[in-house]
This record gives sequence, C-alpha cells and structure tokens, in this order.
Amino acid sequence: MPIALYGLSAKMYQEYRSFLRDKIGEKSFSEMLDLWSDPLDKSGLMATAFDAEGIPTKKVDLINKGVVKSLVYDTLTAAKDEVETTGHNVKLWRVLFFGGSFPLANHLFMREGDSNIEEMIAETKNGILITHFHYQNAVNPAKGVFTGLTRDGTWLIKNGEIKYPVKTLRYTDIVTRYLEKIDLIGKYHELQDGYNWIFQGFFPPIKLPSFRFTGSSEK
Repeated sequence: MPIALYGLSAKMYQEYRSFLRDKIGEKSFSEMLDLWSDPLDKSGLMATAFDAEGIPTKKVDLINKGVVKSLVYDTLTAAKDEVETTGHNVKLWRVLFFGGSFPLANHLFMREGDSNIEEMIAETKNGILITHFHYQNAVNPAKGVFTGLTRDGTWLIKNGEIKYPVKTLRYTDIVTRYLEKIDLIGKYHELQDGYNWIFQGFFPPIKLPSFRFTGSSEK
C-alpha cells in the first residue's frame, strides 16, 4: 500500500522520499478517509504486542477525516525526531528490500462505510470494477506517483450493470489525487483475503469518481 510505505514511514519522511512530506496536520485526502495502525487489534491475523526490535507496539491514528495526523517510528527514526518510537519496526521487510532500520505502517485499518458493492455498481454510469491489484510500484514516491496492474477479474460497468470482462489494466496515478474524493465506502468482507504478511490490513471496497488507467495487456 503506497500510503503505508511511502507516505507514513518516518524513514521515508526523514529522507525526503515521502509524498506526505510537510503535510502533517494538513488535509490531503477525502474527509471520508480514516486510517490507523493497530498491531494489538486481535481481528488481525498477525496481531502482536512487540515489534521486531522488542519494543511494545501501540495504536497510531494516521489519517483522520483526510487530515494526516502522524507517522510511525522505530527507535532510530524516533531518536532523529526526538520523539518516542511507536513500535513499528519490521525486520523481515527491511532485510528483503531496503536494509538497515525501517519502520512500516502495517496492521492497518480503514474505517468502514455503509455502502456495498451492489450499490456502488448501481450508481455507476461508466466505470471499472477492480477485484484486486497484482502489485503497486513507485514511479515517483516523493510526488506520490504509483503504478500497478489489475488482477483476478476486471469488469466494465455501464448504466449500473456489469457488462463484460476487460483485459488486465495498468494504472499510473497520484495517490493524493485519486483519494482526494471518495464517493462511497463499503464494509469489510467476511473473508479478508487481502490481509498479508507485508502490510497486514483491513480495507473495505471504495468507489472513486476518478482513477487513471494508462495501458492494458495484449491478452
């Protein structure tokens, strides 16, 4: 999730690689967006009382009504900013990709809405239903530009109905642009198949008024 890695990690912020640099306390997203990290929440499959440094974890409110509230820290980044660590060090992630100390905003939860997929489809005149994303990579992390592919079924919606499947699509967009406005937010699925060992979070379906696709697969 781009917001977690390239937005809310104190390491990225301190190295000027965060697209939320100098945005703490400012409204950068839709007022409908609330996001927090809670490693102690037992509804998560990998709830934990300690991070990889053995520091007690804690709940951190990251985004509230679209306003960026806080970052996540480990001991090294906390010392640089003269604050307390939030207990978000993840060693396995650091070793595989970055090396050195790295705090990660995982165990994420996004506030649910009162909508559902059926309502979102019914209220869409022209749109795309995305089941999953295959991956998301940074094009320009400091600007918040990310790219990725759709996966496991992508469908064209016309006049409130699913018409037919479309090819795998590539998106390239700015995260603060496409999350600036949100039309609808649904509820968590009963089976949280999006919960994984890297970002570990619960995210309800959302309906966006705009999302930029920049290519498609040949087949």
